[in-house]
Amino acid sequence: MSDKVAYRKAELSDCDTIVHILREIQKILPGFKEDADVGKIRALITSDNFYVTLATIGDNVVGCMLGLVSEVYCTREIHAYELVLYVDPSHRKTDISVELLSGFEQWAKCKGATQAWLGCAFGADNDKTKRFYERAGYNLTGFNGLKGL
Repeated sequence: MSDKVAYRKAELSDCDTIVHILREIQKILPGFKEDADVGKIRALITSDNFYVTLATIGDNVVGCMLGLVSEVYCTREIHAYELVLYVDPSHRKTDISVELLSGFEQWAKCKGATQAWLGCAFGADNDKTKRFYERAGYNLTGFNGLKGL
């Protein structure tokens, strides 16, 4: 069996896998409270404004990235926003996250985005995540706040 990683756009048949990944994220990130909904994931996969890409080794999904492009609320400029960037713990410290992010950036440019925004809003290893973003060329700016309502 090959350890070669392949990257592909998610398909409707991947919905259950993506829901499973999002539930795994819930287990390790205490602030990630969203309950993944298969119908919503289907809508994301089929939308032109959402990026849903999987990293696979053989039949195994080892990473995924979800993002979107949207017109900025007060201008006609388009920005790209990362929603989820996940790599299975057994495949971290590889280039999978770099490749997923690079693919997202290329897709966003094709969609007309002039900026990409990444974040760390759910209590992941913030320092490690910040270093990854900086190595990828991102300037750290601002912060996130969370309050239950």
